[in-house]
Amino acid sequence: MSESPPGRMTALPRHNPITSYLYANVPTRYWALLWLFRGSSVHPMTIVRKLVFSPLTLTLPRPLPLPRALRENESLVWKRYDGIHALRYVRRFRSHDKPIYSVYRMCEFICSDEGDQLMTETDYFLARTNWLLENIADPDEDNPERRALLAATIESLVDAFNEKHDLGVTRKGVVVPRQACPRWVEEVPPLDRFLDLVQEEEEFFESSIERTDPFTLRNIRAHSAHIFNF
Repeated sequence: MSESPPGRMTALPRHNPITSYLYANVPTRYWALLWLFRGSSVHPMTIVRKLVFSPLTLTLPRPLPLPRALRENESLVWKRYDGIHALRYVRRFRSHDKPIYSVYRMCEFICSDEGDQLMTETDYFLARTNWLLENIADPDEDNPERRALLAATIESLVDAFNEKHDLGVTRKGVVVPRQACPRWVEEVPPLDRFLDLVQEEEEFFESSIERTDPFTLRNIRAHSAHIFNF
């Protein structure tokens, strides 16, 4: 089969009820998105279908995997966030996204040692100028490891954003505002069992910047420095 000329969308096969329904009911603007995701995801049709019918399943897919499962299977995070590079620029994804969902994604990127995605997600959060860390409500996370990761990540974000504020870094022409932790974060205790998210054969580099590491305080070892590298 010959390839279509660049910039021209090929017709999709009408071989199942889902694609037939999309042809008949989905607005044209979503077919344009399909072209976008063809180059940035493994399953572009699935992403477009979810954008149309269930966008919340893209912001934070359920069920949530355990942190250790993400560490042991680093490909799992990409099965959950296929196309996340492009999704961050899509209005429908952004309109259904929430600050706590973004923090959950950061935690998953930390568990999977996806430093570049952690850095990109941090920058994405900061660019949402109406998102304030201190306004993040307690998600009532009942898994102790995930709850500790959420708290440590939020505390690290506060440190990172305030560091940028002190340096005069701007976003959309405005100096990054100072941030504060939600009260519930300060009440999250250390884990009883050490959570090691660094593989034995990996070399672990601690930050040279003097600060009390929120992950260490909660009995967690993780590659989290990219939070400060955006």
